[in-house]
Amino acid sequence: MAITFVSQPLEFGSINDSIWTSASSTNSGTTNFKFVFDVKINNTLVSRSKIFPNPTDNNGYYNVAPIVRNYITEYFEPSGSSILVESNDKFKVPYKLEVGEEVSGVVTTNLASGEFYGYNYYYPLFSDAYATGSVNVSSVYQSALANYNNNFLTERDLNEADINYGDNFYISYYRKDAGTLTALIEILAENGSVLETVSGGITASGDFNMFNLKADNINTFASATKITSSTYGYTFQIQNDSTLSRKLKIVQSATLETKSIMYIS
Repeated sequence: MAITFVSQPLEFGSINDSIWTSASSTNSGTTNFKFVFDVKINNTLVSRSKIFPNPTDNNGYYNVAPIVRNYITEYFEPSGSSILVESNDKFKVPYKLEVGEEVSGVVTTNLASGEFYGYNYYYPLFSDAYATGSVNVSSVYQSALANYNNNFLTERDLNEADINYGDNFYISYYRKDAGTLTALIEILAENGSVLETVSGGITASGDFNMFNLKADNINTFASATKITSSTYGYTFQIQNDSTLSRKLKIVQSATLETKSIMYIS
């Protein structure tokens, strides 16, 4: 007996869609043969599915997403008064997929296996146009999250975000590589000139990082009042070792009305 993966789950599969895998077996022509797909979370078996071979190619097909999505946890949990208000790995679920078979009523498990992640996001509506600078339809499923490596997790236009003074401004960042993170901030005049720059290290513990770019939070990060109600605007960028994220430009009004803006896809 031999089980072989024909196709494995996508590297950045979305648990809000389908995450298909397929396998072949040297015994798939046997009467009443079934593939056995086991899903394990934290080394605990959480699901076992027995699937008859597809009559066209005798392969077994299985969608792991409906199982894995049950184990996602809440990950919008901002806290703190500085710019980094959350850093964790709660936006993904690690799981192990084991494929076995049932022949004549005898079940043999784990003849082929792999460890994967299911991510809590939706495939981009506009095919990552803002992240990549172009529309690439094939990237939507094959490498959707990879287009945001060490970058902001949003498709929204970052060229000029309008906010009121005092607004919360949330934006998420995907730290693909565990390098040294540095926040780069430019204080802008109305003509676009840079009045002052602020930079400092960011201590991240996870891949998913949430920033609040509210004026007060930036001032706390800078340990000085850099942004007031009369400040025209500012830019924000993250450097991961030598890799720079896209640059976000924020323009504020002088109003004291407080609200929250979320740049999260």
